[in-house]
Amino acid sequence: MRGRLAPTPSGYLHIGNAFSFIITWCLTRRLGGTLLLRIDDLDTDRKRPDFVADIFENLAWLGLDWQEGPRDIAGFDAAWSQDRRMPLYRAAIERLRAIPGALFACECSRGQLAHSGATGRYPGICRDKGLPLDTPGTKLRFRTPDSAFAGGFGPQAGDFIVWKKDDRPAYQLASVVDDEHFGVTHIVRGADLRDSTAMQLLLAGTLGYTCFPQARFLHHPLLVDREGRKFSKSDGSLSLRALREGGVTAAAIYRWVAGTLGVTVKVAQAGELLDACDENRLMALDISVRGEAPIPVAL
Repeated sequence: MRGRLAPTPSGYLHIGNAFSFIITWCLTRRLGGTLLLRIDDLDTDRKRPDFVADIFENLAWLGLDWQEGPRDIAGFDAAWSQDRRMPLYRAAIERLRAIPGALFACECSRGQLAHSGATGRYPGICRDKGLPLDTPGTKLRFRTPDSAFAGGFGPQAGDFIVWKKDDRPAYQLASVVDDEHFGVTHIVRGADLRDSTAMQLLLAGTLGYTCFPQARFLHHPLLVDREGRKFSKSDGSLSLRALREGGVTAAAIYRWVAGTLGVTVKVAQAGELLDACDENRLMALDISVRGEAPIPVAL
């Protein structure tokens, strides 16, 4: 069993990240597995050194450890940045390019899509244009088969991007390649990432992967503020950094997580929460079990 923490250094971590991290840590420990820290830093336009530092600072504050991955910023830059795995991503896109009809080149800009009235799902403007896959200035989209939508678990984005105009992999491709490469078997995510799960399962199947298609997913309900708004890194009011500076303790975070899990014993740290939770209690967070009621934050 192998779990993973996969934060992105595109902003300061928020309370939603802490929730997923703690559940992942507990589930991995409970199942006797190995935990990987994988920092997803392909978005170089938004990546900042202080955001990378924030990840390590908050994991230390929460008392969460891991067995594989970088230990500090220097180690991350030296060996663990996603740039170091570009050969893996290029090999994956070349494999997809070699499959007839798996991909198509798309020249649509965001402005064009907005003007077309598209709301979320790609409207298929370039799907049948037959543009060569190496057309300059285009991105590559995965051609989502209609059969993928059977049962309502298809990617609602439709034909999604796997390779960007800047000659770098899109998130969906990089994430599934990384998870397969590291042998990740259990993935904890918010309910808003069910679409990502569907996209990545399609990619994994097409690429002939063996580990990722067998992975176990836990899609927990979304965390929202008192006004019912989903947390965003662009809104720093409930960033872990701001909470720490405002006097909130890690113990308060653990008491809140314990209450969300229905734990009635006093909990103030990771080990105590682990002792109070078995696998069934953790997996009961999955939306397929509990429905999609959001989890409000009230520390």
